[in-house]
This record gives sequence, C-alpha cells and structure tokens, in this order.
Amino acid sequence: MSVVAAQLSSSCSPANQIQKAFATSSPSFVRQEILNAPEDWILWNSNSSTSTVYTHNGYSSEIPNAKNISQCKMDGKFITPSIESVSYISNGKFLNATLWLTSPFIEPPINDTLDAYPGQVEIKVSNLTSHYTLQNYTEVKMAGLYNPLENFTINEESNSSALAGNNTAHKVVYTVKSGQIPLKKMELWTIKNNKVYDITYSALPSTYSDHLSTIQKMIDSFRIGLVMPTHITRSQVGNSSSQHRVNDFLTYRTSGIKIDYPVNWQKKEMMGNGSKPTTVTFYSPFKDLLSPLQPSYHEVTFTMAIDVASSVNDQGTGYRIKVSRIPYNVWTGTWTRQVQEVSAYDNTRVLEEGGPNYTGFYDKKEQPYILFYFDLNKVNSPQLYKAVFYITDYFVLHHVFCRLLDITNWIIIPPPEFTLSTPSNVVLRPGDEKDLEVVLKGNTNLPSQVFLNANTTATSNTDKSIALNFNPHKISMPPLTPGSTTLHVKILKTANATSYTLPISANISFPTTIKNRFGEAFNISKSESLLQLSNLTLTVLPPYTLQEQLSNFVNLWITPISGLWTFLAGVAAVITPLVIRRRQKSTAKRKHHSE
Repeated sequence: MSVVAAQLSSSCSPANQIQKAFATSSPSFVRQEILNAPEDWILWNSNSSTSTVYTHNGYSSEIPNAKNISQCKMDGKFITPSIESVSYISNGKFLNATLWLTSPFIEPPINDTLDAYPGQVEIKVSNLTSHYTLQNYTEVKMAGLYNPLENFTINEESNSSALAGNNTAHKVVYTVKSGQIPLKKMELWTIKNNKVYDITYSALPSTYSDHLSTIQKMIDSFRIGLVMPTHITRSQVGNSSSQHRVNDFLTYRTSGIKIDYPVNWQKKEMMGNGSKPTTVTFYSPFKDLLSPLQPSYHEVTFTMAIDVASSVNDQGTGYRIKVSRIPYNVWTGTWTRQVQEVSAYDNTRVLEEGGPNYTGFYDKKEQPYILFYFDLNKVNSPQLYKAVFYITDYFVLHHVFCRLLDITNWIIIPPPEFTLSTPSNVVLRPGDEKDLEVVLKGNTNLPSQVFLNANTTATSNTDKSIALNFNPHKISMPPLTPGSTTLHVKILKTANATSYTLPISANISFPTTIKNRFGEAFNISKSESLLQLSNLTLTVLPPYTLQEQLSNFVNLWITPISGLWTFLAGVAAVITPLVIRRRQKSTAKRKHHSE
C-alpha cells in the first residue's frame, strides 16, 4: 500500500472514501530490460541428505541429494535453458514481464524411468512373549497381514516350505498397496528356540521377477546359529556383525543368523534390545533407465516474486506468481498458475489459482521466452516494490536428486533514479585546501552500497595539480534515505589559474541475497549496478601578488592587533582616573591617622 493511500485510509471513515484511497495507481513506466548471466545455475543446499520425490505415476521415493553441481549435468551441460534477460513494463495496473531464455523451453516428459522402489529383503528376529507353535503363530500372522483397505490379495501360500536347513516354515506370496505404491511380497517365517525368524522380499509387481533367482540364493543360504568361517576370530563373534566375500556374495552374520547377499546390494541394520526385534534389510541397486537426452525424473517451476515496500524492516518476498506442474510438490497432470501470499516465515496462502491446463505462459512454437503478469490492484497498487525472477529445476540424474536455481537480481520499481549533488562556485587558490559535502539521493526502497570516485586525470588536469579524496569513499544508503560523504580538495601550489571540470562518479549496487525470517535464502551470484555521474567545477585563481599578500597580512594580523591596542587604550582611559582617585583617598587616610 502506498504512503498516500495509507494516510487517506486512516483519516477517512466512510467505506466509499476508503475505496477511493486505494484507487491510486502504481507507477507506470516504459519497457525496461536487465541482463542475466546465462548458465549460472546454483545448487540448492539442503539440510537433509535425501529428498522425497513424487513421480508422475504416483510413487514416492527417497533419493539422495546431489552434493555438488557437477552431478547435475549431462555430458557437462545443464538440462534446462537458463534466463538470458528479463524485460518488463507496467501501465500502473499490471506488471508484465518476459523471461528470455537461452533456448526454447520444452516441457519435461511425464514418462519417468526412475526406479522408485528397489527390490529389498528384510530379515527380522523377534522374541516370543509366550509359547507358540508354527501353526498358531501363522494364524495370528495371517490375520495381521490381511487388510482389505490395502487391497491385500494372496497369490500363493504353503505351510511346508523349508527355511534355515531343516526348519519348517510358512510361505505366502501376496500383493498389497503400501501407501500409493502397489507391492508384491514373498514372506517366510519359522520358529526356533522361542524366537521368530521372518524373511520378506518386496518389489514392484513389474520388477518382482527380476530378482527371484538372487532371492532364492539368499533364502537357501540363510542359517540360524552362528557358523564361523575359518578366518573369523572369536573376538569378532557375538552381537557384532561380520562378513566375508564368496564369489559375488558377501556373508552376513549377527545375532545368531547368517545369510549371503549380493556384493552390490546395500545393507541397513537395526539391532534389537529386549522386546525389540533385530532387523536387517538388503536393498538391490537402483535401476534408473537413463536416456541420453533426459533424466529419469524431471519437473520445472517458473516464479516471479514481488516484495512490496513496508514501513518496517520486511525480509520476505511478499507475493509469488508460480507456474508449475507440481504446485503442491505433487504432480497435478497439467500446468497451474498460482498467486501466493507469503509470510515473513515462508508460510503461503493461495490468493488465486489458474488452471487446470494453464498454457498461456509460453509459446509451443519453440520460442525462447516465458510470460508473467501480476495484477497490482490486488495488492492495493503499491508505489514502491521490487521483483525477482527464478527458475527451479527438479530432476533425478543417476539416482541423485538435483534442485537447481537460476535467479535474477532484484528489479526495482519504479526504475531507480539517483541524483549526485556537489557544491557549486567553488573558488580556491594554489595551496588552498577545503572539505566539500557530496550528497546522493535515490527513490528506491532497497538498501544500497555506494562507491565514490573522483577523476583527477581528466584532460583539463593532466598536470595532476589537484588532489581529491573521499572520506569515506564507500557509504551505505538505507531505503529512501540520502547518503553523504566528504570530499577533501587540495590545490597544489603548481596549479594553473583556470576553471577545472572534474567528473565525480557513484557506483551503486544492491543486495545479492533474498532472505526471509524463516531462513530461506537465495544467494544471487551477481548484483545490478548503476553508475551516477556529476561534475565538480573548481575555479582556481592566480597566486596572490606581493601586494595582495601584504594586504592579507595586514587584514589578518596588523588590523586586528591595531584594533586590540585601540580597545586597550580606551579601557585605560577609563580605568586610570579611577586608579588615581583611589590612590589619593588612600594617601589622605594614612596622613590623617598619622596626625
């Protein structure tokens, strides 16, 4: 809200008057354009080692985050075109902007080749709290597995399977829906020494048969009771696990069990204590089918963020215009345009949502641009605001999750204007020195840093007979507040008597970090700079003549001294008779007493 609108709204009580107070338009301006360094993507640093990726087919998977940006390139190149420049214009009612890209934007495919769920084998060892036969335990176990809400279906069941050598086991193969993911599982369990030994193989129905031969080898190698290889010492036996390699398999031993598993599978242990079971899980390698032209999962989001000037120290973007196929971090199937209000702690509220199948933001005829618009009337027509644009690229490459940002510097609206003021009619002579005030004023609500420089090597000053120094040469300007510094001018005795025109420059730069109180920050790799120039005109008079020097000496020394003597003489003329009269009275008193 503008300052004028705020003042009017506070002083007018009728509703129609308040409506008029907000009718002031935002500033209009002609087309502006800023350049953006191409291919300057930055990797979003996350506090977590993994991210949850929701694939286009409805699965979710925890994917390791990329540790460096080199992991997010295909053949040394970035996948998505970056921002080359931004042009923007406003009629006071709408802000319209065009993001010019380095190449045409092509929608990412929705046919993922991401391995969302690897094959895995889980072994669980549990203590029984009461005596169970295998049949009794199987009845309880099957009752616990059956859940019609999870689409539980039995494909195969047997109560005469063998596990761990001669131990009779119950086996069941079934399909079940775990969350949004349908799974096919094979589970075997047996009881020995009042403990339950449970082995479960899980996989997607489409990949279930891919690992069956490997799973069977693992099951056949499973043993109860620790069997030591000849190279394992007794100090390695106990609750700690030990393993050795046989061909392409490793042997795993812990808590009285032994099993062989493929050397390229990952292992995760959770050691039990008391009533808690001991669990170890083996994961098959991810099999992302990597295309030479695309990652295994890919989505892109385009954002224009608006920060409206506030009377307090605001640190948020205020509003976001977001175009995405994943507006709620889950794929919706089509493009959606959202206008979001953003709190200082990064909470969001959707003010407007366009879609589904919003397609008005780019031209599918292979044109390299993205279009944005923002209705300024919806936020009370701000008089001062700034905007920033960024592309967020989400994709999985070699089963590593990348979240890249290409972000512009701030766009200041209205376009920033600065005036650099220097004193006029500065007249000096050779050998003189003087301090001058230089003032810089701006119309932007964005804090800035200013570097000042005075050019003393201009054509009219090739003899370097004038020395200019700023103190300080760097100043910080708060929003909408003038900045000033002192320019010390020294005219050397060799200076010629003439008029000097000296260029004064102010290089103005703006913040390179977008941050809110919630802690979300974008570190921009570049900063927009403005150069403001002004000319300092100095008139250097000829050196003083001998007669002028004598006159100055008289004016500075003799005349003041003469005036001082005249004053003292006047004072003496008044005081002397008083002193004489007082002395006469004193003498008369002494004579009287002596008589």
